[in-house]
Amino acid sequence: MDNRSSTSLSSQAGLAAHATQPAGSRFSEGDTIVGATAAGVPVVRSSETSAQQPTSAQNRDASAPVQQQPKVPFYKRRWFIITQIICIPLGITLLFVILFPVVTAIAQLVVNRSQLDVEVATISFPQNNSFSLSLQGLVTHTGIIPAHIQFTNPVQVAWVQENGTETPIGVMTLDALSASHKRATLN
Repeated sequence: MDNRSSTSLSSQAGLAAHATQPAGSRFSEGDTIVGATAAGVPVVRSSETSAQQPTSAQNRDASAPVQQQPKVPFYKRRWFIITQIICIPLGITLLFVILFPVVTAIAQLVVNRSQLDVEVATISFPQNNSFSLSLQGLVTHTGIIPAHIQFTNPVQVAWVQENGTETPIGVMTLDALSASHKRATLN
């Protein structure tokens, strides 16, 4: 029977002297990585042995093919950049072409549904062809988004009869209103 295990256990020779230090270790500061083997294992030459001849593993690395460069990320590739140059302006244009009519249609719908309820109307400084009118009331159904309402054109005032005919009375200008919580106060 061969008793090799007891011989090797009692041996004073250790493997620690032949092992390379782990990467990033404080013991590997003086070592220089020369290259890598075909399997990708780094070959280290310590500063004490740098003046000696290169080992056979280092000679093999010199004749080994050059490793491929790392793959370029997709966002740095030419096709992606060209695609973005075309898609971004096209997307912005479509956004405005589609969004502008939708927003204006929604705003017009809110204006059409709003109601002006006049609670008090006071006529002052009457003259033959004009007078001053002071109104108090509410504008309701102005929408859920707070808004600043401006009347850019004078408001046409007409008397609507029961049969639907309108008799124009006059024209008046209204001050700006601030609407919030679906209503605005007219004063």
